[in-house]
Amino acid sequence: MKTTKTPAEQISVRVDDAILLRIDALLPIFSEPARDATRSDVLRAAILLGLAHFEHDPEGAKRELTRFAG
Repeated sequence: MKTTKTPAEQISVRVDDAILLRIDALLPIFSEPARDATRSDVLRAAILLGLAHFEHDPEGAKRELTRFAG
């Protein structure tokens, strides 16, 4: 029996040039011999790691974010 894969939900974000440079700098780390990494690959990993950090220590993560909000 053939199963149909449900399409993933998509979100869009706007980031400044400094963040794009940081994302682009990570592309070689996420690339594989048969496939170049995309910005989406890097962002997906950053989101998963960030979510895990928030879930593990939400108050600590919030305190860290206030350092960057200024």
